[in-house]
Amino acid sequence: MSKHTPGPWATQETFGRSDIADHECIPDAFTIFTDDGHGNGLPIGYTTANARLIAAAPDLLAALKLIADLELSGVNKAILNTARAAIAKAEGAS
Repeated sequence: MSKHTPGPWATQETFGRSDIADHECIPDAFTIFTDDGHGNGLPIGYTTANARLIAAAPDLLAALKLIADLELSGVNKAILNTARAAIAKAEGAS
């Protein structure tokens, strides 16, 4: 299993600044800095949207693990298999 920085993760817009300091990080969170629309080659909005998705990754992984642990009768096997495949991909097992 691969290791990752534990959550929570957060995003912070830099607004074109390159002098971001540690004190500007979100308290008690791994901070992902974005600079949306400032020459990064992506359309405006993409960098922030990507950062939000990345910041949600620890929570999404935890939710998938809860889903994958469901062994109730009637639970759609395709849902469980999809959840387990995503967990394996996130943990480097696929």
